[in-house]
Amino acid sequence: MEKKYYEAYDERYKAVHERGLSWSSNAPTPIVLDKILEQGINKSASILEIGCGEGRDSFFVASRGYKLYATDISKEAINYCQKIYPEIKDCFAVLDCLNDRH
Repeated sequence: MEKKYYEAYDERYKAVHERGLSWSSNAPTPIVLDKILEQGINKSASILEIGCGEGRDSFFVASRGYKLYATDISKEAINYCQKIYPEIKDCFAVLDCLNDRH
């Protein structure tokens, strides 16, 4: 069975990580915090990130004191996040938001 585009990221991440590389830079996306501030989201609110990838924005948001639950369909991506961001490892979870039922 052919995987959907987003489901194939697990294999893409594995290929990159096996070479000791990361998929993206460590620089956070500036618009993420801008939007949080623009919307007036305070630090007592919980934020759900769908498709966190390697967690660069997740770490940026969490390190500023926001409660974050970061998810990705890729088990490889989540394992990577938990490894490189051990101080917030419990914020990361595997989730297929289109198919999982919780």
